[in-house]
Formats: sequence, structure tokens, C-alpha cells
Amino acid sequence: MNSAKVWACGDYERVAERLAPVHDQLVARLQPRAGERWLDVATGTGAVAIRAAQAGADVVGVDITPELLVQARAKSDGLLARFDLGDAQDLPYEDASFDVVASCFGAIFGPDQGAVAHELARVCRSGGRLGLTAWHANDELDGVYERAGVDVPAQDPDPVLWSDEGHLGRLLGKSFELELVPGVWRVVMESPKAVWEWWSSVVPPFVALLNGLDPERREAFRREYTAFAERHRTQGGVELRRDYVLVLGRRR
Repeated sequence: MNSAKVWACGDYERVAERLAPVHDQLVARLQPRAGERWLDVATGTGAVAIRAAQAGADVVGVDITPELLVQARAKSDGLLARFDLGDAQDLPYEDASFDVVASCFGAIFGPDQGAVAHELARVCRSGGRLGLTAWHANDELDGVYERAGVDVPAQDPDPVLWSDEGHLGRLLGKSFELELVPGVWRVVMESPKAVWEWWSSVVPPFVALLNGLDPERREAFRREYTAFAERHRTQGGVELRRDYVLVLGRRR
């Protein structure tokens, strides 16, 4: 299944709602200003782009999945925001077109990381600002897949490499002065069952993976995943945490 079809699975807008604190942090750190040209790469349903437009920026959001762009456009009525179909590895914009280039857990999934990094730098003007987020590896969660006998879809190179300072330096260090800010995304749900029901029906790559499993393997995965959620039970329900990094850059 190609990337566009994977991200059309599930219900990404509900994921975006849960990611709102990260979107808020990213936009706040980039400090959008009235009239600035802003590009949101792998915009999804437009959460970051819409926040920037509400602050007065002239925004373009670009994504590889047409179904998500339909939702972004529907939410942006009355704002100075446009949403284009395009690939982070080959952006359809002129050199130095934007004052700000952002991406929240989006550009990191481009298979050719060198091409993505080149495009982020190419479209950002000298002195412009970069902001993106990347997940850290999660060994506990990797163990859930392993015990269930479920292979994570091949991602070579792994998107979590974007969270490694040395790798980021090789990708972006020649073009940007970089600052890395650690963060933690928290999800609280009422029960392990609710965790499984949400992930298995909402999160696009997770839904795409499940669609390819036979019933026996899917059930084994469900058992392991709910046991993982049970280990994170608190008095208020289940709290899951995922470490990430906010990468800020100034174009050289």
C-alpha cells in the first residue's frame, strides 16, 4: 500500500485532536507573524497550517493524501490558507519561497530522508525558520509487536532517525542552525480496551497494518496491545507517553 493510501486509513482528524498540545507548541515556538509566507509540509488535516493562518500568516499546506486535504480545506474557510497536493521529497515550490517551513510528525515519514531535508532547506529563505517534530524510538512498544509476531511495515530508513542529533546534523546542519527541544506526548484514556479501540480504528498506519493481518494474528496483537496498555494504568485510567523532539532551525 502506498503512503497516500496508508494515511487515508482510519480517521486522522481524531489523531490531530490528540496531538493539539504538540501543534500548539510547534506554532508558538515558530512565532507566526502577519504576512509571513508559511509552508506546512505533510499538513494532514491542516492543524498546524490553520493555527499559523489564524495568527495572520499567509499559509500553504501540502500533503500526499487527497482525502486529508479535503478536510483541511473544509476547516480553513475564511483564512489565508491554501492546501496543495504534493510530496515532501519533491515540493512544488520555487527556491526560498517561504519565511517559515514546518512539519509535525509528517516530513519524517518521507522514504528518502536526504531528499526531504534538501527540499525543506531549498524552499526556506535565508534567515527563515524551520520547525519539525520527530518521534523517539519506543523499545517497549517494539516488544509488543515482536511478542505478537507482527512485523512493523518496513521503513528504511527509520523515521525515528530524525530524532537523533547526529543524524539531524548530517541532514540539516549545513543549511540550518539547529536547536533540539525534548517533549513528551501524553494520551489518557479510560481503559486498555478504549486504547485498543481508538488505535485500531483511528491511527492510519496502525489501521493499515491491522487490515493486512489474518484474524488469529490480529487477536494476538490485540491481547499484547491491551496488556501493554494495562501496564500503564493509573487512577485516572490509562496514560501512554511517547517521547519526541522539536527541531528548530534558522536558515543559514
